[in-house]
Amino acid sequence: MEPLTIVLVLGLFGVYAFVVSIQNANYFHDPYLSPFYSPCLTTGCVHPTFPIIGDWYNLSPAFLIVGSPLAFRATCYYYRRSYYRAFFWSPPACTVPDARAKYSGETKFPWIIQNIHRYALYLAIPVLAILWWDAIGAFNFGGRFGIGLGTLITTNHIRCEGEVKALLGIPDDVLTYALMPIGYPEDKFGPVKRRPVNEVAFADRWGSSWPG
Repeated sequence: MEPLTIVLVLGLFGVYAFVVSIQNANYFHDPYLSPFYSPCLTTGCVHPTFPIIGDWYNLSPAFLIVGSPLAFRATCYYYRRSYYRAFFWSPPACTVPDARAKYSGETKFPWIIQNIHRYALYLAIPVLAILWWDAIGAFNFGGRFGIGLGTLITTNHIRCEGEVKALLGIPDDVLTYALMPIGYPEDKFGPVKRRPVNEVAFADRWGSSWPG
């Protein structure tokens, strides 16, 4: 099962990455920038990071940077073990003979290219640093810390459960105990002020102060 799982997961991710890269659209929604397009190196980018390539370049900007992390991942030892076993059965598992009659290791083309792993790391480090910067910037909303989508677990709907179930199309024979709504905050968001614990929580009985 493990080789089949790896084939499916890596194969589907490869298809997804290719489709996302050739789209050349929907990769920036302030302040979020897709990692497939970061750093963006062309002047035609919706959100250019280092616009060092002019308007003459009309292909997807993802093609300019995807090679660096791809080379690093494709040549790293963990990935090599995984896709060698899953795709090439070389070998299928520990103590299992190689599927091919002859085994040359990584001494012949194209597998000898795996030796560029160290140099691929040098190219991937700057991209990684920029992705870290993007991740930090994703919490910056007009100079203040924030999160684009807000969520919480609530049981307040139980007071009007019938109306909520009708609104959401939940069958009558399904009981709801908690909801987790997800959406963009309507007003200001960030740190909130809370009443002291001893004003909203009691010990053993109502009105008995909460210890501490």
